[in-house]
Amino acid sequence: MSKYLVIEKKEEVLLWTIPSHQQDNSSLACFHSEGELVSFLEQVNKPIVHQTPNTTSAPENEARNDCIFIKDKDYFRKVSFQNILWVEASGSYCYVHLSNGHNICLSFSLSEVSPRLPSKYFLRIHRSYIINLNQVDAFIGNMICIGEHKLSISRKLREQVINRMNIMGKA
Repeated sequence: MSKYLVIEKKEEVLLWTIPSHQQDNSSLACFHSEGELVSFLEQVNKPIVHQTPNTTSAPENEARNDCIFIKDKDYFRKVSFQNILWVEASGSYCYVHLSNGHNICLSFSLSEVSPRLPSKYFLRIHRSYIINLNQVDAFIGNMICIGEHKLSISRKLREQVINRMNIMGKA
């Protein structure tokens, strides 16, 4: 609980706040009317409500932050993020392309899959592709090369893609 010392001076009302847990830290606020002071005191006495921010990215404090479990037929298959080459949109479905040559079909759109992938490793390069930055072998013009596969970079996202790459030379 804080103590308040109110000093009136001409047309201004001064409020001096002394927090009870630290007597040497104080702050001074100036109010032009008693109404402003009363309004301030009403706000101060309201309980503070802590709200959890609504984020669309994968939570940072998950127990498993190096992999994702993907439903494959009747079971959930553990897939390490490092084994994902890229994710490709196909209508309301997605194909997760893996380093072992297999693909997993998901019944989710790319915009639903994107928040579950850590932005540290994955980047959207086109409305149809999200790539694993650690799997990129080369890029030429508007194409990203991952193994023998060439994926288009959209004109709208090209600058963002270039900024995320560690480039030596002019792109």
